[in-house]
Amino acid sequence: MHQSRHQDTIELTSDQVRTMSVETLIKHFNLVVKGYKFTTEDIWNVVVAASAQGQAIESAANLSA
Repeated sequence: MHQSRHQDTIELTSDQVRTMSVETLIKHFNLVVKGYKFTTEDIWNVVVAASAQGQAIESAANLSA
């Protein structure tokens, strides 16, 4: 994160927004994935990607596979 030219504005990268979104979802939702292939964070990453791209979760999951 860095300050932009405007004092009250902080610029974030898309990766920073994704990371903060996933961290917030993990903190507030009691979703636990105990799979051998995917983690809870993996699932939330797909949900956030689907939301950001306006896609179905299945489509976002296929793109990240």
